[in-house]
Amino acid sequence: MITCPTCGSQIPSQSTTCPVCGTILIESTAMLSDGLLPPGVDTSQELYSAHLGKLTEGQVAIYIENSFVPLIIDIRKGATIGRSSLNSGEIAPTIAVNAFDAFNKGVSRIHVTLIYQNGQVMIVDEYATNGTWLDGARLDPMKPTPVKNGSEIVLSKLRVRIFLPAP
Repeated sequence: MITCPTCGSQIPSQSTTCPVCGTILIESTAMLSDGLLPPGVDTSQELYSAHLGKLTEGQVAIYIENSFVPLIIDIRKGATIGRSSLNSGEIAPTIAVNAFDAFNKGVSRIHVTLIYQNGQVMIVDEYATNGTWLDGARLDPMKPTPVKNGSEIVLSKLRVRIFLPAP
């Protein structure tokens, strides 16, 4: 059993989503057990292929750090990425990246928002304390910026790769 970082519910360790509050649980053992690359392994584009043929309109595949198992999420209603806190009353991100050492890497509680508008995926830096970079360019806070297929997003020091559905 694991504890949901948002609502505190005890749920099976293989769960990828909390059945009580809907939080996506990246830190679940089912997502991480065979999905991490050992240090020094090439992370070239061909490793990011587990999502191919699985995305529909409004969905994205997110690979966090050296993971080659994607998190596939629907962003039509928006999705936030950040680190969750055990303090009740704080706003929790849709995607909590605590399992990837988010605190020590400087990820804010609500770091970015991914939105889908007019057929395009956009990213918005939510005034993240340590900044956000998209393909090497620092994002201005609260300015929606288009995301391309295969873009690298850096949340302070946490690297994320994002893929879009085929046109």
